Amino acid sequence: MAENDGFDLLLVKRCFEEAKQSDDQILLQKYLEGFKEIDRFFCMMGTLFSFIARDITEKSRILQQHASEHPDEFVSAQSIVDYEVSNDLTRTKTASGLLSGSRTLLRLHRSLLFFANFLGRVTEIDDEARCSKVASEVYSTTLGNFHPWLIRQAAYLAMRSLPVKKVLVRDYIKQGKEEAEELVPQLVKSMLDVHEVVQSLYSANNILELP
Repeated sequence: MAENDGFDLLLVKRCFEEAKQSDDQILLQKYLEGFKEIDRFFCMMGTLFSFIARDITEKSRILQQHASEHPDEFVSAQSIVDYEVSNDLTRTKTASGLLSGSRTLLRLHRSLLFFANFLGRVTEIDDEARCSKVASEVYSTTLGNFHPWLIRQAAYLAMRSLPVKKVLVRDYIKQGKEEAEELVPQLVKSMLDVHEVVQSLYSANNILELP
């Protein structure tokens, strides 16, 4: 893979830094822009990860369609939740058949924690260590808690195909090794800062367990 085709750590860091405003508003479009690159990362990981990539693509599509139908309400995570909670829409579909924005955003929110924790753990392992073990451990404590048995087994199978850290950085990351080592902690922080705000928002509105 050519260097410029790799996962762009700097781009995603900027997206999530810009998504979180000074008043803690989480801007939807910047959030989705960051996820577009995360989606591309899973696509690069091969066909076994296609189910994760497809899910991110679909959730992003739903939120973009909501934003086109209700541009004033789908500006930020806060405006989405305020609108749907106030109108008792968090558990219903729209007239056009879309699942609620709150439910859809919650699925991406859970994926964000998995991805942030995975990248954070990768920085702690040796260059020759396999990323598969780290990914499986992080998955079991994050996304795995919300997936049915069949999806969990597919996820664990996909993670077994992950390369050692050295190969992951060399072949799938846009930045070089030294720059990547500097950027990853900053990227992880930007994602976890956004996750913390959204987690508090959902908790305050008692919608962390939307079906």
